Amino acid sequence: MESRQLSTRARGFTLIELLVVLLLLTITIGIVGLNLGSNDNERVRDESSRIAALLQTARDEAILQGRVLAIQFKPDGYLFLHVNEKGRLTPLDTDDTLRPRRLPEGMSLTVDIEGVPAESDAGLIFEPSGQLPAFVLTLRYGEAVWHTRNQDGRIRALSPEALHAG
Repeated sequence: MESRQLSTRARGFTLIELLVVLLLLTITIGIVGLNLGSNDNERVRDESSRIAALLQTARDEAILQGRVLAIQFKPDGYLFLHVNEKGRLTPLDTDDTLRPRRLPEGMSLTVDIEGVPAESDAGLIFEPSGQLPAFVLTLRYGEAVWHTRNQDGRIRALSPEALHAG
């Protein structure tokens, strides 16, 4: 009789138990997939906010250190520059905060400086005086659009509605 109980226990899971486990796995994977796939608007907003914070940091550094810094925009990202001992703009390679950055895959950036759309490799110069030209950076990802602009002496990320309202 004992050998019969062992063979019954050793048979494994029932079909119902397997279906319940598969259902739970499917639900869990679905929930995780929805949470991981943040929507396009959040991705663009986050990147626009990151650029605004980095631009503000570069501006503050130029003022505090009394030196010229710059940013150059590329189709796939941007990099910060400084004036070297020969008077030429060269990439900052020692600063962890102002290191070169790539845009997330599929995101695009357009640059409008003082109302004139700029070509690729456009840039901004951060003078020790803190003066910046008027500019709007437009980030797009899918249907989502966010802007970064110099407004009231502050560099801010704005939704399209906020940009046109102010």
